[in-house]
Formats: sequence, structure tokens, C-alpha cells
Amino acid sequence: MAADIVTGADGILRLGTIHGPGERLYRALAQLHALVPRLQVRLKQIPAAQRLTAVRQGQLDAALVRALTTAPGLRLIPLWTDPLYVALPAGHPLAAQPVLRLEHLAHLPLRLAPRENNPPFHDLINHACSGLSASRGMQVVRNSPPEYTWICRSS
Repeated sequence: MAADIVTGADGILRLGTIHGPGERLYRALAQLHALVPRLQVRLKQIPAAQRLTAVRQGQLDAALVRALTTAPGLRLIPLWTDPLYVALPAGHPLAAQPVLRLEHLAHLPLRLAPRENNPPFHDLINHACSGLSASRGMQVVRNSPPEYTWICRSS
């Protein structure tokens, strides 16, 4: 594709992405367009595991993924990092703190969607809690897909 663009041909980048890619991706695409105006980017929104398979099979040229450190047969290139936020009720004592560390949150329940919904993100959160003891709590059933409560306590 790069060779086609250098010779003046139009290039098409087939890029796998998440649903609702967000402002950061749109800014990156605008910068890419400024550098390579003839490049056309075709976004394909599919689940992460399918994106990786599609790149391996040549159906996509590249894919955006989160929280992966390895992907057999593929090269991972960090593009940016996203901060991890915690949502607390406004009246919670920790909500007034300017900076929180994971240890401050260890006594609070952590609700995650089931691992099969987003394995890399689930693993990232569990890895972040690796210095804390985590025990699986009860399943919380709502109108949306079920969540699991994890309690992380300091070791």
C-alpha cells in the first residue's frame, strides 16, 4: 500500500476498530490525511478477537486494539495511552481526593462485564489488581448483560 501511494496511486487502508471509535481516533485520522491526502481509510467495526483474525488473514491491513501486550503473528505498535477512570458517587469521601491510587479503592467493589465480552480489558484490570487480593463476588443481574462484582483488598 505504501508503495502504491509513493507512486501516486490511491491507497486504501482497511482499519479494524471498536464501535464508536471516539475523538482521539478521528484526530489521528485527520493527521494521517494531512500527511497522506490520497490515502482512503475504511473503518470496519468488529469485536477485538475478530479484528486480530482479520489482520492475520489479510482481510484488514491493521486494527486498533486495547490492553494487549502480545498477539502471535502480529506486531503491536503503541499509538497512545488512555487514562483509567473510576466513577464514584459525588458524596463519597474518596471523590474529593485530587489523586487516587488503586490501594485507596481496594475496599470498594469493582464491577466488570464478563471476561468473554472484552478479554484484554478484563485482563488489564485484573493485572492492575494483581498487587491486591481479588475475590469474585456475586453476579449482579440487570436489564443489561450481567456483571460480576470483584472485591480487591490490600494483601
